[in-house]
Amino acid sequence: PDVIGFGIYKAINKKVKLGMGLSIIPSNLLLSNLISSETSQVSERYNMLVSPQANIINTGIKVKYSPWLKRSSLEFFYGLLIVNAGGKSSLQNSSSLQSAYVAEVDVTLIQSYLGCNYIYDFYKSENLKMGFQIGLSYRFNAHLKSRLRGSLPAFLDVAPEYRSSVVDGTAELIDHISSDLNENFNTKRILPSIGFKVTW
Repeated sequence: PDVIGFGIYKAINKKVKLGMGLSIIPSNLLLSNLISSETSQVSERYNMLVSPQANIINTGIKVKYSPWLKRSSLEFFYGLLIVNAGGKSSLQNSSSLQSAYVAEVDVTLIQSYLGCNYIYDFYKSENLKMGFQIGLSYRFNAHLKSRLRGSLPAFLDVAPEYRSSVVDGTAELIDHISSDLNENFNTKRILPSIGFKVTW
């Protein structure tokens, strides 16, 4: 879902406008359930903490066409859905409770889509329009990529017999995030939408 977004339109002629839109969904509204904060003991001295982070960016190019009634218009658009999720891992000393950054996992899904909206303006003045919109969009298969960054000094500070636990835990985190993103977003499908639009 789009929580809130904005767009800029440039009039080509009386009936056609070209625009670009953007909306951002912060992690506290969506995707926070994909990664949960987790603490696990990796040695006698250290615990490993995993902190989640996730965001969605929805952007696209739109063509708005008003072919018949003054209060109605059609909007055709091509867009990209960018979902970024990941987690930061840190080592915490079990005695002093001081923590040091050890690794960061970053998984990004990019999905393109095509769609159309029908917009009806129930209020219209010289400088302001308010209306409802309903639409359909077709989502294509997505592209998924992952990235891992880490701190070698922090990793080497872990006892050798526990280092494999850190490596395995990080790999499991990448697999878990990638699997959840694939399950929730990476499918060809047609999606309906409904919204409220203000233009000035």
